[in-house]
Amino acid sequence: ALPISLVALLFILNLTVISGTLNGIIFYANIFRINENIFIPAIRTTGYIQFVPIPIAWLNLDFGIETCFYNGMDSIAKSWLQFVFPIYILSLVSLMILVGRYSSIVARLKAAPVFATLILLSYSKLVRTIITIFSYFPINAPNSSVSHIWIYDGNVRLFEGAHLALFMFGLFVTIIFIIPYTFLLLLAPLLQSRSHWYGCQWINKFKPFLDCYYAPFKDRYRFWSGILPIIRIPLYLVFMLSENTTLKLWVIIIVTHFYVIALITLSVFKKWFVSLLEVFLLVNISVICVVALNHPFNNVISQDIVITLVTLSLFVILGILGYHAVKNKHLKRCVIRVFRKCMTQSTSDEEKPLLVSDASIVIPAEELQDSSGSSLREPLLEY
Repeated sequence: ALPISLVALLFILNLTVISGTLNGIIFYANIFRINENIFIPAIRTTGYIQFVPIPIAWLNLDFGIETCFYNGMDSIAKSWLQFVFPIYILSLVSLMILVGRYSSIVARLKAAPVFATLILLSYSKLVRTIITIFSYFPINAPNSSVSHIWIYDGNVRLFEGAHLALFMFGLFVTIIFIIPYTFLLLLAPLLQSRSHWYGCQWINKFKPFLDCYYAPFKDRYRFWSGILPIIRIPLYLVFMLSENTTLKLWVIIIVTHFYVIALITLSVFKKWFVSLLEVFLLVNISVICVVALNHPFNNVISQDIVITLVTLSLFVILGILGYHAVKNKHLKRCVIRVFRKCMTQSTSDEEKPLLVSDASIVIPAEELQDSSGSSLREPLLEY
C-alpha cells in the first residue's frame, strides 16, 4: 500500500523531477540519511523525539522506524528486505509502461515525470543498499592470515554462505540497473545529438524520461542531471567504508561547497528559485557538518543549532509541498468543488422548513378550555 500511496501523492501534487524542486530535497535527504548516526543523537537527546528521521527516511524509501517481521531476523534478512521496496517500485513503473501501450486511459495520464521521479528514488536507495552489502573490514588472525568480515555483522564472513547470495544479487542489480542508469543520464545529451548515427537510434525511445530529468536545466547544462547520481557514489563509499567521523564530515563540506560554487557561477537551472532552494539545502547540511566538527553533540549550543537548521529545512520542504499543491489546477478545482458542495448543503439545511409531528404539539390548558366554548367557534353554516 505504501508504494501505491507514494505514486498517488506524486500524481496529485505533481511533485516530480520535472519541476526541479525535488532534486535538492532528495539529495539533502540522501546525505542526511547516511549520516543519521552522527546527526540524530543530537536531536534525540533534546526531546525532538524521532520525528526528523521519519520524513527523511520516506524520501529514501525507508520505513523510518526499526522493523522486525519475525523472531530471529538477522542483518542478512534485513539487507534482502532493503531491495523489496525499490524493486517493487520499479516493477510497478514497468507494469504501468506496458499497460500504457494498450490502454489509452493510462497513456493520457502523462505519467513519465512520476515514473522518472520513482526511478531516481529507487536508484538512490539501491546504491546505498549495494554499497552496504559490499562493505567489509579485514581482521588479522594470530597465524598471520587475514579474514574479511562484513562491516554490518561481525559474525558474517565476506563471500561465504548467505552473504554470497546477497553479494551476487547486489552485483546483478548493479550491472543491469545502476551502471546503465548512471551513464544514460550522463551521456544521453551527447547520444541524443548523435541519434541520427547508426546504432544510436535507441536513445530516442528514452526521450520522454530523459526530458523529465533535463527540464529544470538550461540546454547547455542538461548533463548536470547525470552529475548528481555520480556525486552520490563516492559520498556513499566514504560514508560506508570509513569509520572516521571527521573524514565523513569534511567530505560533505568539500563536496557541498564545490557544488554551491558551481550552482552560483554557472546558473545551471532555468528558474532562479530552484537554484536558491538547492543552495539553501546544501548550505544547511554544510553548516550542520561544521557545527559537528567544532562542537561535540553533547554541547547544548550545538544541539540547538542542529535542531534549528533541521527544523528550518523541514519547513522549507513542507512549503515546497504546499507550493505544488496550490499550483496544481486539478487539485484546486477538486477542493473548490468540495467546498461549494459543503456550502450548498449547509445552506439548503438552513432553508429547509421545520416539520413537526402532531404528537409533538403541546396546547396549553387555557386554550383547550377556550376552545370548548361555542363563542370561539366559527359557524359551519351561514344563514
